Amino acid sequence: MADMEVGEQPAAPMPEAERRCPAKMYDGQPCGRPIHTAPSSVDEEPVCLMHSKDPNKSDGEFQEEFERILAKAGDGDADFSGFVFPTAPFRSRVFMAKCIFFSATFRQDADFGRAMFTQDANFLEAMFAQHAEFTEAIFTQDACFRGAVFTQAAYFNRATISQAKFNGAIFGQGGGFDGVTFSEDVYFNTATFSEDVYFNEATFFRDVYFNESTFTEVASFQGATFI
Repeated sequence: MADMEVGEQPAAPMPEAERRCPAKMYDGQPCGRPIHTAPSSVDEEPVCLMHSKDPNKSDGEFQEEFERILAKAGDGDADFSGFVFPTAPFRSRVFMAKCIFFSATFRQDADFGRAMFTQDANFLEAMFAQHAEFTEAIFTQDACFRGAVFTQAAYFNRATISQAKFNGAIFGQGGGFDGVTFSEDVYFNTATFSEDVYFNEATFFRDVYFNESTFTEVASFQGATFI
């Protein structure tokens, strides 16, 4: 090589055990967790267990690390950016941390039914490969789903949401917002609803925006209240 001295040998590749996950977290810094051993071609580059797309990775180990992150965060930031969740069994869970699911992928049903987020819940550009269940969930601060992709049905029925941001979200199999209470402004600008979406008996305490949204099928607001 041009920059090598005569007789100098190329540096040996770093041992797998010493390599660290290069995936970027929400603050732009690399993850830094140990590399997960996955079948070749599963991941574009070697990454950790939490970021790996390996369909056979241990859900038990994944959930253990998820719980460790939450416990360490306390009421601060819990960063799950880019994580690939094998399962998401979070029904009735109370999240005390500011949860960052930026660009996370939920491979199976994501069950956040009756969950409570005491701080911001950031699902910016998250991918829900199967059903997304947020029925009766409580979002006490901002609920950000900007650019999120709901491949199958998304249910937010009877949820309580402070400020909601669904700008640019894609609802592949419709959405259920029946009975939702929106206490602050709601943004669905440029969102796409490919099938029926229901806001029956929803309550909007502030403004709701659907600028440039696309409704392919029925959008029902029967019994909705705009205060």
